[in-house]
Amino acid sequence: NTVTRPRFFGIETEGERFCYVVDMSDSMLQPISPSVKPKGPVTGPKKKPKGELLDESDLPWHQINTRFDLAREHLKMSLMRLPDDKFFSIVWFGDSSGTLDSCPGLSRAPKANVTRVCKELDEIKPGPAQPGASALGSLKGDTNLHGGLRRAFALSGKGFVETDAFIDAGPLTEGCDTIFLLSDGAP
Repeated sequence: NTVTRPRFFGIETEGERFCYVVDMSDSMLQPISPSVKPKGPVTGPKKKPKGELLDESDLPWHQINTRFDLAREHLKMSLMRLPDDKFFSIVWFGDSSGTLDSCPGLSRAPKANVTRVCKELDEIKPGPAQPGASALGSLKGDTNLHGGLRRAFALSGKGFVETDAFIDAGPLTEGCDTIFLLSDGAP
């Protein structure tokens, strides 16, 4: 049997409980550099044989225009690669931080849960540009990296521990053992 390790943006790791801490600040609406996209015609996703895992060559480049689009597609791919017996959560940060409604704590990774989370990720759309901010639109404001990491370290199986997470047994024993952090900004 071939065993694949969980990975995000090409970084492989081992663990049981994964937390993806993803920047949703307004700067993530910056267009990606054309040099990032593959050269040549892009006709949409390739068909994979049943049971074969997705990899970076399977990204839907025709849908990727901004940094957030790229982050979202890598995140969805990473979630789809998780074995059913693993746990995951997604923490976003901007001015504040939070978790997706579909996974407020650490959730198991069977296909139904991953599909629900991917649907919620696809529903995230930029809002109108705010006065004095980027003309590209808005997501969640400025880059509060500290808030995102604090929330990740305070996650337990049941959700976010509001007070004194550093001494609460829940996050220490049931919390994430692997954190993937993705940001384009300086905190």
